[in-house]
Amino acid sequence: MPSPHQPFRALTEAIAGQWPESEPYGGQFTEVIPYLTVAHQQVAQLLDQAEADLTGRLPLSAQVHEIHLLVSDGDRWHQEKSFELFRHSR
Repeated sequence: MPSPHQPFRALTEAIAGQWPESEPYGGQFTEVIPYLTVAHQQVAQLLDQAEADLTGRLPLSAQVHEIHLLVSDGDRWHQEKSFELFRHSR
């Protein structure tokens, strides 16, 4: 879970409030728990390789500067838009 997690929960809840037809996780869960998906619905060999690559390297540490809105066309996910979360110096 990201730390601090509250900004991610608040963002997810704000999106759900704006577009209630797009419930987080399809409405499967009552509580929003932010997480990172590394691989999803892939062949076992790819999942095993991802697990092997990450074993011993967790927890991950990163700063989040922007988020991406992904939209499914029923077959693939495509980036629709990006949102900068805050100004930062590089």
